[in-house]
Amino acid sequence: MRADLRHYLAGLDEPEEARTLTFSVQSGTFTMTCRKLATHILLHEVRHLAQLAFAVRGAGHPPPGAHDLFYFTELP
Repeated sequence: MRADLRHYLAGLDEPEEARTLTFSVQSGTFTMTCRKLATHILLHEVRHLAQLAFAVRGAGHPPPGAHDLFYFTELP
């Protein structure tokens, strides 16, 4: 599925980016451009990855090394 999204985004041109899509969901109807939808997909995936990382840390598993600012328990 990610490969399909990458392929779609690689071929995305300005007219296609600006094309609007309308979605009906439980909370209402939303209209957005293809570009905004692609951005939403990326940020939504990052959100879920952060939720997983939080749950793993909460379960007592240490992060994989101290190579990233986000793994520090407190800022210097």
